[in-house]
Amino acid sequence: MNWSLFKFDIKRNYVLFLVITGIMMLYMNIILGMYNPTGMEAMQELAEMKMGGGDIMKIMGFDFGTNINPSLTQYLSQYFYGFLIFMFPLIYVISIGNRLIAKSVDNGSIAFLLSTPNTRFKIAFTQALFLIITTFLLVAVVTLSGLSFAKGKFPGMLDNSAFLLLNWGAFLTMFTICGITFFFSCIFNESSKSIGFSTAVPVVFLLMQMISNAGDTYKFLKNITFFTLFDTSKIVAGEHVGFNLLVLFLLGGLFFTSGILIFRKRDLSV
Repeated sequence: MNWSLFKFDIKRNYVLFLVITGIMMLYMNIILGMYNPTGMEAMQELAEMKMGGGDIMKIMGFDFGTNINPSLTQYLSQYFYGFLIFMFPLIYVISIGNRLIAKSVDNGSIAFLLSTPNTRFKIAFTQALFLIITTFLLVAVVTLSGLSFAKGKFPGMLDNSAFLLLNWGAFLTMFTICGITFFFSCIFNESSKSIGFSTAVPVVFLLMQMISNAGDTYKFLKNITFFTLFDTSKIVAGEHVGFNLLVLFLLGGLFFTSGILIFRKRDLSV
C-alpha cells in the first residue's frame, strides 16, 4: 500500500469520521439512558403514539412483541442495532467511498497519482484499505463506548459476548456496504453517478428490510436484502450465525475485489 496516500486520506477525511463517530456515541448513550430494567411497556406505548402506531414501530425495527421486559442486550439489539447503527455510518461510507476513487477521476487528480511510481492496483488497494480500516474503527469506538456506558449505568446487565457479536455483525454488514460503494466508485468516471448508485443500492436494500418487518404481506422482502443476514434476534438468543456473517464477509470481499480489478483495466478519461 501507499502510506503517503493513506496519510493524505486521513487528513482530508478525519473531520467527517470524528463527527459521525461522535454522533453514534451520543445516540448509544441516549438509547442506553432510556432503558428501564423493570419494563419497557410505557416507552413502547409512548413511541407508538409519537410515531403513529405499531406498524411504524415494526418498520423501524423497534418492537418487542409481547415481551415488555427485555434484557438490556435485547433492548439494544432492537433500538440501536436494528436501524440506528446503519443510518449515520451510511453517510460516512457513501461520502468517503465516492471521494476515494470516483471523485479523484472526475476532478483529474487521479492523473497526478498515476504519474508517480504507483500502480493502479496499489492506489486502489490503499483506498479500499482506508475505507475498511476507518469503518472498523468507527464501529470499534461505538462498541467500546457502549460497553463503558452500560457498565456505568447498568453494571452486570449487558451480555458482553452477545454485544460484541452484534457489533461484529454490524461491521460485516457495513463491510458489504463499503464494498458496494467502492465498487461503484471504481467503475464510474463521474462522481455524480458513483454517489447516486452507491446511495441507491444500500438504501433500497435497507428499506426492503425495514418494510419486511411490517407484517406477513411484505415478509418475502427479507429474502432479497443482504441486511437479513445480520439477524440480531438470533445473535441475542445465542443461535449460530457464523454462516450469515461469512456470507456478508464474502459479499464485501467480492465487491472490493471486483472494483479493484475493473479499476486496473478501464479507461479513466472523462
